[in-house]
Amino acid sequence: TGFERGILGGIRPGKIDAATLSPVERTLQEAASRVASGWSEPLTSHLQRFGGGTAMVFEWSDGGGDRLAVAARSFENGRTDIVRLSSAAAGSTPPPPKLLHQWSALPSTDQLTLGLRVAMESAERGG
Repeated sequence: TGFERGILGGIRPGKIDAATLSPVERTLQEAASRVASGWSEPLTSHLQRFGGGTAMVFEWSDGGGDRLAVAARSFENGRTDIVRLSSAAAGSTPPPPKLLHQWSALPSTDQLTLGLRVAMESAERGG
């Protein structure tokens, strides 16, 4: 969990051992695998644990070279959100995530996969 130092300095998200994944994290990981297998652009995803839940962050470049990011985050109370993450200019604070979809309980892997695909397509259209 957290972050680790890179070989040449800097920090990056720490690796999470697959053996320690919770059922929620397994659902997030399976949905990520399904989305990545059908996405036309190279897609990176990583799991992040935070106080009160877990998020799976997806990053990719659209056809025009812009970097885009969407996250699925699941909280301890079961609420699961899909949010669009925006970048900010160097030295400025990024805007808060934009809520795109919300479930009151963890959705099925199929529902989450579909929700992520719709959110990512919306992000590419500028939504």
